[in-house]
Amino acid sequence: FFSFTYMGTGAAVAWSAVPWTAPERASTTAPNAATHYAQVKNATVSVTATDAVSLKGLSLENGAMLDIASGATVDVKILYVGGARVPRGIYTGTGSFGKQVDWLAGGGVLRVAGSFAASVPTKLALPASDGWYEFGLTAAEGGATGYSTGYSASPNTTLHWIKADRPQWQDYAFEPGAKLRLVGYVFLEQIPAGVFDEIDLSHATYLLVNTPQPYADGSTFTLPAGVEARYQPGTGWVEDLGGTNWLVTSGSSAFTSDLEVAGTWRVYGDGTQYANQQYDGAFGGTGTLKLENFSKQARFTSSFALNGKVTGFENAQLLWIDALAVTSRLSGVAFSNCGETYQTNASYCAVGIFFGKHSSGATADHELYIASVSGGARSIVDAKGKRWRSGGVIAAWGSNTVHVGKLTNPLHIVARRQDQNCNRGWFSSASAVGPGFFVFDEIAAGLFLSTNVYVTAGKVTGSPVFDWTYQSGVVNQMTFDITNTCSSTAIAKATDLAMLPARLSGFAGSVRLTDTATRTYPVAMDFTRGTNALYNAGGCIGSGTLAAAPAAGTLAVTFPTAGEAVPGDYALARFTSGGGLLSGWTVTLNGADASSAPLGRGYGATVIRDATGLWLKVRKGGLSLVIR
Repeated sequence: FFSFTYMGTGAAVAWSAVPWTAPERASTTAPNAATHYAQVKNATVSVTATDAVSLKGLSLENGAMLDIASGATVDVKILYVGGARVPRGIYTGTGSFGKQVDWLAGGGVLRVAGSFAASVPTKLALPASDGWYEFGLTAAEGGATGYSTGYSASPNTTLHWIKADRPQWQDYAFEPGAKLRLVGYVFLEQIPAGVFDEIDLSHATYLLVNTPQPYADGSTFTLPAGVEARYQPGTGWVEDLGGTNWLVTSGSSAFTSDLEVAGTWRVYGDGTQYANQQYDGAFGGTGTLKLENFSKQARFTSSFALNGKVTGFENAQLLWIDALAVTSRLSGVAFSNCGETYQTNASYCAVGIFFGKHSSGATADHELYIASVSGGARSIVDAKGKRWRSGGVIAAWGSNTVHVGKLTNPLHIVARRQDQNCNRGWFSSASAVGPGFFVFDEIAAGLFLSTNVYVTAGKVTGSPVFDWTYQSGVVNQMTFDITNTCSSTAIAKATDLAMLPARLSGFAGSVRLTDTATRTYPVAMDFTRGTNALYNAGGCIGSGTLAAAPAAGTLAVTFPTAGEAVPGDYALARFTSGGGLLSGWTVTLNGADASSAPLGRGYGATVIRDATGLWLKVRKGGLSLVIR
């Protein structure tokens, strides 16, 4: 039943003048409370702003209608017209705003919450003078972002909050052709499809995107220049502090839409929650990708084509690109060295970029280009003698190439996650397959390398140190070539002879072997393929000056003794100079301690010891005649 009822005669009557019947009440004052129900039959009832009509339920029957004056608003939780339930929305009788219906008249607005549990909309979506519906909380209205603590299970966790408008699109009924404009600060829920003919984000200041697909139709989400946004789905909980302050924590949903960023896209999860954000759509644009807060990682599984900036890279922050179609030019990257607090902490002692598809050796279509890199890399030994990689690391695998314009500060370059000591998030989970390739147009700082990266450097300036001392007991089959300069002041360091790259060319600096133990190195030779000329010429095309090496060691050379040999000079451990340090080393040929050995078809191999080191001279023997 209805607590207030009016059986009309078809005539018009004012809401305040209606002779309401309410048999269960002592007073018949006009209904205007959120606990009141009203029933109107066969009458047109006019409502003014002073009536302040806000009802729990209303039923218009037998042709009844409301005439709401301009500037007046009627709020109803549940509405029936002719016995039919009216859906949630905002309605008018003039068509100038909201959904036009024939049971309303006047220039006012009827707002329907849609259920007893729903809130009656508290903000009218009225179009601006240019026809745009605007949502948002500007800075002048108090819009802002900031940090607070104590709102999660971990009391000391720092949380990010936003003071913003949070439009619930289902609260409103927009007329056909409506246009949406976001201004200031907005907590952005998914924008429904087929509602707005145009959407303008250029007047926004800061968007908190709370859905993996901002547009319900799946279209590309374009962030204009000058606008900042962060993705934080908040699947755990959302707390409303006073109606406009929002805290969002916990989330695990991958962002699925394509992103085109001209502004700033911020990778952010509160505290340690939602540290690993994954983006399954294409990512491009000319703006900025910003990593912030400790231990935040962003992984892009589709096309990554940002031609802008990546900033942040504090402790344990990682940018992972595993797309197979990459065309990207980053203006510059500056890595943190992790600081004194985390330099020997396995959770935070690295920051970096990964370029390679998870658990795959598939190669991308394009290289990743970075105009300049400041690595901040350090090699630190703690009090217990353990060494740590601290600072910036770039890992490439799957035969992918990272191209750096200029390196201005030391950098770790690796191709396997185990080559750096960070066990935070994706840092410790990436499965790398295949080698990585690095190209540097100019190197003005040192490199810490592993055994599975190929390096090509154009210009080398200053006195950088190229350091392979993180590993030993393996054979480094990679190459390091300097193509445009003769670097005489650089230093190459390796644990032992096997850890030097298989080819070190264009290098006239100092080569230092740091392990003084006497070792035996197996060296397999193939004299049928010819020699590598890079090791057989002096000067800048050589492989540096050997400055430190163990006093003794063994090169166990093996080779087939049959077949057609190609004559030439074959390097065993050969340098531009300094080879005298290897004079005490032993060379065995197929197991025999000998200075020469026969080969098939009249060829022979002879061990040569000279100022360049140790090498084999392969020649065909001739006829010797002795005349007496």
